[in-house]
Amino acid sequence: MKSTIECKDLNELTDTCTLYTCVKEVEGISVRDEFPTERWMIKFNDGTKYNGKPIKRNAFIKWWIDPSTITHVKESPHPPYLEVFSFKRHLALDYELKMYKYIIKPLVDYNVSPNFPSLLFTSKGCHINNLARMLLDNETKDNYDETISLSNIKYNIRRALHHMVNGIISKNIPITIIWKAGEGEFVEEWWQVKPEPSWRYNMIVLEKGYMYRRRSSLEDWGGGLEKGEETIRFQIIATCYAMSAAGITHNNLAYDGGRIDDVPLTYIHYVYGDTVYSLRTREIFKCSEFSQAYSVALGDNPFLSDGCEGLVESKEGDWCNEYIPNKDVIIFFIHLMRYPGERDDMYYDIICPNEKAKTFLKGVIERFENVYYLVKPNGERLDKDDYSMFRTIDDMLKKAAKYSPGDVKTRPAKNLSEEFLSKSNVYVCNHSMFERGRLKRRDIRSKSAPK
Repeated sequence: MKSTIECKDLNELTDTCTLYTCVKEVEGISVRDEFPTERWMIKFNDGTKYNGKPIKRNAFIKWWIDPSTITHVKESPHPPYLEVFSFKRHLALDYELKMYKYIIKPLVDYNVSPNFPSLLFTSKGCHINNLARMLLDNETKDNYDETISLSNIKYNIRRALHHMVNGIISKNIPITIIWKAGEGEFVEEWWQVKPEPSWRYNMIVLEKGYMYRRRSSLEDWGGGLEKGEETIRFQIIATCYAMSAAGITHNNLAYDGGRIDDVPLTYIHYVYGDTVYSLRTREIFKCSEFSQAYSVALGDNPFLSDGCEGLVESKEGDWCNEYIPNKDVIIFFIHLMRYPGERDDMYYDIICPNEKAKTFLKGVIERFENVYYLVKPNGERLDKDDYSMFRTIDDMLKKAAKYSPGDVKTRPAKNLSEEFLSKSNVYVCNHSMFERGRLKRRDIRSKSAPK
């Protein structure tokens, strides 16, 4: 068996392209996603350490073709979702890598929020052989069967590209793959696509909890949360508060942006704004999937449209390069209310400060067909002025807490001791901690090592 000595000093700067030396098992994950990625759950060798502490949990890997190594992108006269659009999906995945590395990681490391997965590693420019070696068990890595492992990898790449152009988003569009070795011509069958030798691959490695959930997405909640899940609802609103403070619009939270991690009974204290919100739960909501997100700090996401104004003409819908502080939580609640339920009056009260806003929101819900479209009577997307008629994220958080007095306890955030603020289950967030989307307050205890 390969020695694990080289795996005892892993940290965020580790060259993840050679992470295969520390991996003893890989499990493929089937996910609903229209982006050209492969996703694996990996188990580390015994004795592997990260920041000096043993990694007791498995990890999740998401990898894709490095767009900087794709040289053949062909313009298409047929709108949309063909060559250039597909290439933009790879650029969006690189944007997601930056989101985790520069925006989300500080929120986790400095106890701003418990509701994001911990980032372990990122890598760019990995060779296909690096991925192939990871597929094999530990005992055979020194003498791995290159033919078998590379065949599996290439098959996965072809499948990812095929799903990208022939999945839900383009089911009525003829199959067109953007790359054919050296030519950039159309290829009509996905299995004819061969990874170019020049391609390299980028990678995100996250904590295990990211993929362990009871429901595949918030969309599955349909008409509302089940009884007893009020703490999850509150955590989702708190997550939106943290993103709002950090200058993030997720754009896709309700569709594929959330997972639930089962944990032992846990106490969480959110010191958010001028209030301390305390709850205990056996489930932690984790917000993920930032390939369609917009960050004030990072600037435009190349996959998104420029603004949120105008008619909805494509499935891009509400995915746009614009920061709207309360947008994600509004869309989340609209998902809960898309089928009439006994809690609708409560949801309206959490969102709407007056009858005018309530009437407007009811009209939006009546025209709501799926997560991509929130439109006004004239068919235009909701813009910043429309969202401004609803409560602020701060007010919604307070309203939600009042509706869950048995689950969420509140008290003013005054005269809090340093001993309390330094606890690992205390999370502090307010808008003054950020400047143009970057966390500037760094005096909260770091917890960067995985638990």
